[in-house]
Amino acid sequence: MDANQWMPLARLWEQSRNSVFAHLLAGVADFHKAEDLLQDVAVSAAENFHKYDHDRPFRSWVLGIARNHLLMYYRRHKSDRLVFGETVMAQIADGLEAVAVSDGRREALRACLQSLDEDQRRLVDMRYSAGMTIADIATQLQRTQVSLKTALHRLRVKLEACIRRRLAQESLPQ
Repeated sequence: MDANQWMPLARLWEQSRNSVFAHLLAGVADFHKAEDLLQDVAVSAAENFHKYDHDRPFRSWVLGIARNHLLMYYRRHKSDRLVFGETVMAQIADGLEAVAVSDGRREALRACLQSLDEDQRRLVDMRYSAGMTIADIATQLQRTQVSLKTALHRLRVKLEACIRRRLAQESLPQ
């Protein structure tokens, strides 16, 4: 392919990259593993771009490639604790097609997570990074499941508000 033939792929990839990354991150719950998988998906998309049907949405096509890479990842890492089935992955993909997560939003989330106190960060890490169930966290922290669900809900609301504030500040003229 010459440079002019790569331009459509590059443009479509940039429009879909964040959705693909969010899908992968949701699937593996590890930022660095998701980044590695994202590179693999980009290579596969480039190698197979000639097979892409331009009458269909590119994001759906490339999310299908991402799903395949996640399934291969799961097969290689069967002993890992956090493994989603195809049904859950399809639901995640459907949700991600509707919402593209921007790089700015991801950076804002990182900053907002740092603003949490140690106990709040630990709770978020246990639930979303380690993939622990509410019941497991409740047992470990000796708290009720209801109190944990409430705390996690409040943390999600707090993080969303923080992200919105940061993004609004970034969009203001300097």
